[in-house]
Amino acid sequence: MGSGSEVAKNAADMLLLDDNFCSIVNGVEQGRVVFDNLKKSITYTLTSNIPELTPFLTFIVIQCPLPLSTILILCIDLGTDVLPAVSFAYELPELDIMERMPRNSKYDSLVTRKVIGHAYMTNGFVQSFVAFLTWLQVLNDYGIKPTSTLFLALEDGYFQTEDDVYDPDQPNFGNSNFGDDNWKTKLYWDGSTDSHLDIMLFYVHRNRNTWSKCRWDPTDTSIPKFWRISNVSY
Repeated sequence: MGSGSEVAKNAADMLLLDDNFCSIVNGVEQGRVVFDNLKKSITYTLTSNIPELTPFLTFIVIQCPLPLSTILILCIDLGTDVLPAVSFAYELPELDIMERMPRNSKYDSLVTRKVIGHAYMTNGFVQSFVAFLTWLQVLNDYGIKPTSTLFLALEDGYFQTEDDVYDPDQPNFGNSNFGDDNWKTKLYWDGSTDSHLDIMLFYVHRNRNTWSKCRWDPTDTSIPKFWRISNVSY
């Protein structure tokens, strides 16, 4: 007890400052809350590894345009991931927290196979699938079918002039520099300074049957500028 002698306090494994044995139960509950919240925070942090790794694997294997650059990964890890991960420290205890059996200190660690499987296989897969589905939907909105992204990242393309606007009814989709080797270059998605180019004008040499019609009218000035096809950034 906290009111005991100094010798007893130094020899004790547990010291109750309020001289109340009920504090032992409160201490066990608080310890379990801390352990659970640490697990939640670790699981949340590990989950983002799969969605961040998958774009690079697809970029290497099938050479699709890189949806997530290194800078964007840093923005996610240092910007959007920090606050949610810290917020788990303030989670309230689960309803059955005091009904569980005591954990085995030798086997029940913070990072277990269940935590890794839940973070990587379940949450990570779902996040990757939804993120890729959204990315492909955005490309499709601008006239680029999902099948067109296969082996698209490292192909040669042609720069367009500033006044070129994508038009499927025009020769070469409106790219006036198509066929001119002086305007021919490669667009590297992982760090090119030319990423402002309109992808559908840049890669006009691809099989035209793979392009779909953009649902945005590039000549409609009522559409916000950043939505018009000639001003799309990839």
